[in-house]
Amino acid sequence: MKKNKMKLMAIGCALTFAVAVTGCSKQSSTKETAVVETESKTSEVTVNEAVKPEHASGTTAMAPSGVSGTSESEGDVSEENFCISGPVLSVENGQITMDNQSGNSYAGEVVLTVSSDTTTIVDGEQGLPVDMSEIKVGDTIYAYIGPAMTMSLPPQTNAEFIVCKVSADAKAPEYVKVKSMEENKDESWTLVSDAGTTYQIAADCPIQPYLTRQIVKLIDVVDGSRVLIWSDAQNQAQKLILFNE
Repeated sequence: MKKNKMKLMAIGCALTFAVAVTGCSKQSSTKETAVVETESKTSEVTVNEAVKPEHASGTTAMAPSGVSGTSESEGDVSEENFCISGPVLSVENGQITMDNQSGNSYAGEVVLTVSSDTTTIVDGEQGLPVDMSEIKVGDTIYAYIGPAMTMSLPPQTNAEFIVCKVSADAKAPEYVKVKSMEENKDESWTLVSDAGTTYQIAADCPIQPYLTRQIVKLIDVVDGSRVLIWSDAQNQAQKLILFNE
């Protein structure tokens, strides 16, 4: 009897210990699960927080000049250079700041870097050279720029060619690179610019070289030539100036 009682007490203790161990195991497992879930949620929030600011403030690189928000209605737009125009805001230290109102490239203030070695400036009436000092605040200029432009504000770019002193009621001459120059049966010519603009040129259209005494003719205008073209609203050429390569 006494032995049976001792056995029952031993079995009871064993059961109590087993229940206690099982409970602890479950509690530990629950805590581990909670920790894992908490760590998982924390990691997810961290990733989202890292992504959201970048997404919200996503910096958009400025498109190469003429790619975004461009128009070919003014000037000759090509992959190499295109025209922006507007009033001059300041002229100082080899730079011209202008208000670009052309619809080509960046609208608003643009800083043009002008160099006597790489920038040609001409007047819009005769095509004669003009010194940068002759350009005044308020003058409207037509600047041909390359595809590169800084992301600063205002953006800066190099000016290859500038036309100034254009009458308010006149169409500015256009500085173009020739894609093709074909003679027609009636001895007139058809010039297509690198940008795809077509000009009709009469057989007797005046043409002259830039700053040389050479005698040039329409036949001297070939693929790749650079010319300054005065034309009417229908792109009928009135005068050409041929630039040396």
